[in-house]
Amino acid sequence: MKLKVKNIRLIVLVIFFTLISNYTKVSAYVPTVEGKNILVIGSYSFQNEWEESVLSGFESILGDKNNIKSEYLDSYSKNTFSYHESFLNYLDAKYENQNIDYIFTMDDEALKVIRDHMFEKHRVFYKKPVFFVGVNSIINLNDEEKKYLSGVVNIETCLECVDLIEKMHGDMKKLYVLCDNSLYSQSIMTNISAAYHENNDKLKTEVIKTNKIGYMKKELAEKDFKDSVILICGAYINETTNSKVSSSEVIESIKNITDAPIYTTLYNYVESGAVGGVVNDGEKTGRLGAILLNSVVNGDSVEQFPYIMTPSYNSINTSLFNYKVIREYNINPLNIPEGSSFINKKPYNLLLPKWSVFLIYISFSIVVFLIIYLAVIAFYHKRKIKEANLEAVAAIEREKIKTDYIILMSHEFRTPLNIIINSTKFLKRECINNNYDKEYFITRLNNIIKNSNRLNKAVNNSIDVAKIEAGIMSIDFKMYNIVKVVEDITETIIDFAASNNIEVIFDTENEEIYTAIDKTSIERIMLNLLSNSIKSINNSGRIVVHCKNDNDNVYIFVKDTGSGMSNDVKKHIFDKFFQGSDYTLNRKNEGNGLGLFIVNALVKMHNGKIFVESEEGKGSTFKVVIPIIIVDNAGNESTISEELRYMANIELSDIQ
Repeated sequence: MKLKVKNIRLIVLVIFFTLISNYTKVSAYVPTVEGKNILVIGSYSFQNEWEESVLSGFESILGDKNNIKSEYLDSYSKNTFSYHESFLNYLDAKYENQNIDYIFTMDDEALKVIRDHMFEKHRVFYKKPVFFVGVNSIINLNDEEKKYLSGVVNIETCLECVDLIEKMHGDMKKLYVLCDNSLYSQSIMTNISAAYHENNDKLKTEVIKTNKIGYMKKELAEKDFKDSVILICGAYINETTNSKVSSSEVIESIKNITDAPIYTTLYNYVESGAVGGVVNDGEKTGRLGAILLNSVVNGDSVEQFPYIMTPSYNSINTSLFNYKVIREYNINPLNIPEGSSFINKKPYNLLLPKWSVFLIYISFSIVVFLIIYLAVIAFYHKRKIKEANLEAVAAIEREKIKTDYIILMSHEFRTPLNIIINSTKFLKRECINNNYDKEYFITRLNNIIKNSNRLNKAVNNSIDVAKIEAGIMSIDFKMYNIVKVVEDITETIIDFAASNNIEVIFDTENEEIYTAIDKTSIERIMLNLLSNSIKSINNSGRIVVHCKNDNDNVYIFVKDTGSGMSNDVKKHIFDKFFQGSDYTLNRKNEGNGLGLFIVNALVKMHNGKIFVESEEGKGSTFKVVIPIIIVDNAGNESTISEELRYMANIELSDIQ
């Protein structure tokens, strides 16, 4: 009855291990041991990847609240009785004054050394509870050992790995098994020998046993690898330096000798370039060892659990593959067992044969190409429709501009022509009647002159716009005192402005600012700006013209106290035919909307800029910025000429 209870408890714990093997914490199930000194002893070196992963899993459960120390037997380097004695003496000396509570061993060699000496009274681990993992064969414990020893015996993965290889390579005729001198490799060789004896017609196996990389390479170089696969289960050292050879170096050495696929039972070789295999998860194994220790410490005696078989294949041992290497050897992924794990596999990598992947990529590329092609066609079609619509809108706009221009220019020509014609008729009638009233004649003749100037201005503006748009507007740069030029222009309109109750003030910071300009263009710019300022003032007001300069530019300001303009008007003030509001045929001060367009163009021809600041009801300020340029050609400095006065009369001719 007592035996049956023990068996039931054993089964329950195995099931418990299976259920929690995927978790890193055990505190949710049983209280975690705290404040203990635990000595971990590895069979190999601290560079052994599997033992390091076991230690990591063990510490993930017990490391935070316990003092865990680790030592390594390094059995790859030496594995003699005298070496073991010196290692144990080292432990005794190092931990003599430390109360070791538990021993945790990894792999067969470490357990064997501790087991052989655990009842020697002078040892620091004398009759200490010993927990082990990584043991690869059933062990028989005597009654005394059962009181102190408990652990996890790994289910042998080698035969499962061979079965996997046979499924992956149905045409395989021979399997080369690479083993070292460890007890782990010894168990593999025993199982291989029992399962695949030499007379097996289906699969021939050959074991190459050595822990020396040079000897292993020499043996491999002499083999025939036709229809063969390599299974590597051991670790290697360099014969010359007696140092451990890294996993990547081992795999690279084998690949330099043969193209045969390489499988393994060790995780680190899969990472380093082996195809894959059935491997033991070191972290899960370490966690199971920690859980077993924790369970015993929390009430169950070691004697009740002489050893524990590891959970099923899918709990700790799993099939693992390197996706890149699968593609390297052109292995069909459809032969890989369901539920396998992968490294170096991106989410978009497909587990299909290369030809299937190629077809899928081709199909996908065709679909993408068609989508892009249709999108491009649709885009161009849409763009053509948009261009056609824009062209239609532009055509309508051009037609509107043409119509507006014809109406505007018809008005510009018809109004002064009517005045000229009517004045001429009146003069003719007076002549016929022999009525030669001097004042009457002078008034009528002045009307004819003024409206002739107005016609001249309209014609000149139209011609200048055509030249500007054709790019044939010519200018002649000469050196002038631009202050004098601007002052002369301002003086020409003072009398006219005064007749409209407008005060004109000229101000400058420097009397002389010499720069290269086209004098006629500057005169036209200033006359237009002054004319616009006069037009914007209804009854009385003021116009201030101000000049200043810095090292690079001349600044000319024309400020008025007129009606100002809105933001919408400011945005278009320099556009062709823009007049600030819809044109009417009975406005007091006529304009054709070309003046500021021409001004802007002339300023740009001087590499300058023009700005406007304005607010409705508060007047406007135009700022002209012209760069100072020095040339050798000097202009003629003259006083106000009749030509300038004539230009002023033409510019002011549309103001009543």
